[in-house]
Amino acid sequence: MSLSAKPQENASHLRGIMEELIKTIEALRATGRQKEALEILNHHLEKQTLPEGRIFMLIGTVLTDIGELERAIEYFQKSLDLLGKDAWCLNNLSVALKKAGNIEGAKKALETALEEDPNYVEALNNLGNILRQEGRLDEAIELYQRALSIQPEFQEIKVNLALAYSDKGDFSQAIRLFEEVISKAPALQPARRAYGALLAKIGKTAEAELQYRYAIMLNPNDFASYSDLAGLLLGLDMPVVGEAEELLKKALSINSREPSAYYNLSVLYLLLGKRQEAVSALKKAIELNPNNPQGLRQLASLKGVSEDSPEFKILKKLEASPLPVMDKFETLMAMAEFYKAEENDELYFQYLVRANRLKRQTLNYLAGEVENVVETRFKIFSEENLKKLRGFGFPTELPVFIVGMPRSGTTLMESILDSHPEVYGAGELKLVQKVLEAGILIEGTLFISEVEKMPERVFVAPTGFFEIGRRYAMELRSICPTAKRITDKMPGNFWNLGIIRLSLPWARVIVMRRHPLDNLLSCFEQPFSERHEWTYTLEELAHYYNCHIKLQRHWEKVFGNEVLFVDYEELVLNFRETVERVLGFLEISWHEDLERFYEKERIVKTASMEQVRKPLYRGSIGRWRKYEKFLAPLIANLSDEAKQEMQRIEEKVRQLV
Repeated sequence: MSLSAKPQENASHLRGIMEELIKTIEALRATGRQKEALEILNHHLEKQTLPEGRIFMLIGTVLTDIGELERAIEYFQKSLDLLGKDAWCLNNLSVALKKAGNIEGAKKALETALEEDPNYVEALNNLGNILRQEGRLDEAIELYQRALSIQPEFQEIKVNLALAYSDKGDFSQAIRLFEEVISKAPALQPARRAYGALLAKIGKTAEAELQYRYAIMLNPNDFASYSDLAGLLLGLDMPVVGEAEELLKKALSINSREPSAYYNLSVLYLLLGKRQEAVSALKKAIELNPNNPQGLRQLASLKGVSEDSPEFKILKKLEASPLPVMDKFETLMAMAEFYKAEENDELYFQYLVRANRLKRQTLNYLAGEVENVVETRFKIFSEENLKKLRGFGFPTELPVFIVGMPRSGTTLMESILDSHPEVYGAGELKLVQKVLEAGILIEGTLFISEVEKMPERVFVAPTGFFEIGRRYAMELRSICPTAKRITDKMPGNFWNLGIIRLSLPWARVIVMRRHPLDNLLSCFEQPFSERHEWTYTLEELAHYYNCHIKLQRHWEKVFGNEVLFVDYEELVLNFRETVERVLGFLEISWHEDLERFYEKERIVKTASMEQVRKPLYRGSIGRWRKYEKFLAPLIANLSDEAKQEMQRIEEKVRQLV
């Protein structure tokens, strides 16, 4: 018996040393000290104090942290050669394979791990993550729930379950789970960061910023949180460029190989109009993460890629690979950009349709709801009702609303006006949405921006219009107290023109109009970052526009000369006369800087950021004709009103040229 005791004591002793080593390595990894971790592991490897199989696995894990994926995978394979089908090692191998873009390999490793140990919650979680990214949300949710049935208090898995519900569009369930996690584990830093990403996604920017800053407080070495917060600040109505730049520098000082920081740096440079710097930052992001389809698409859009370039070869490889839905979408859009630059119209439109069809699967366009919105506005803001409701608004001439369809010329109009010394261009503000969180009851119908946050009391028309207008005007004034006029170019304010006119009767409203086919083609080509669910099929584009033009005709009828309607085409083809008409409407004088509006250094964060930094050009007028044969489903589904709008603008263009 004594002979067998010593090996058992040795084995127990070795297990104790290994457990302590694992704790040490995990602590170093958590504080960003991977270099020290590798030194310790290599020391044990040289001294042969512990089994090589586990040391190889731990080295692979640390190498995965710092992005040395090829070496990491080699060490995991060495570990598996010694340990056999070890579930722990297979799980960690899957992480490296996934980061390297080998999704199928990662799935296979996890499936093998689960064959060895069906109750291995980390493997269930990681396989759920892959399925979630592939858009197989119900399967992912099932795996997360299975893991939680084994370990109910595994908060990280609750976070991933919340993200899966978020991807399904069930934001209330996702928020409930995040709040539960944070109440039980307030110091769980990854939960704070993930919750911030969800809140940013649904437009709750103030709450998102709070969570990102909590994440940084909890782990000041988490470079990804700095990068995410910078991305949020750059996406605000008024981008906070200075602080965002500092945050990105901080992220890169911690980890100079963080791709998302370089990607966000490219966004920052684009906002500032620094195209070359943006391209350089994008190239660095792609160098560090070649399999980032979003970066490849942005690069293709900014500078193009040639067929013999390494970027194009990566794109072709990605196209043939199984990818998460949004990664596949970005890949197809990048391919579309390539063929557009090559003027291969057939392949360009094929890829565009494929990409948009894929993204449409993740969205839900509620055509009936859009129709109901139009009918409600016809009813509530009728000529008869407007007579009763007028005369209660907040009197100020400060706001200038520039509204219309997305891609109709709202950014161009604002850029021109912003070059005037008495005008400040504030960009796409969400102020109307913010003030309508309080809600206002008009003729028995409640207008509120967030139904799930119903206040105890709402404003009642007509007296409530004054307070709605006051809240908007006070926030707007704080943006630039010295300006005579401040523009808000949120296109979607078009749908709330009734409330705007009654709450701010002295405000100016400019409605931009554009040839329907040029406008809708531009929407179809643009990968919007949020909402715009109607832009991904030609038929739904037609339906949305039919609703838009129907409401536009109503606004034209009930508001008449109170609102200025401007055609994009006349702004481009008859610049001086059109701008003078706009200035007369705003009651400000001509200024010579207006002729060179494109030279002014200003932050532009919309899809038109490139165009408005160049002199006016006519190339976007009538561009739809180049793709006419591909637009047949769109044209066939346009209403008579939409087709009349086409004819009206085409006649105007003939007169101007």
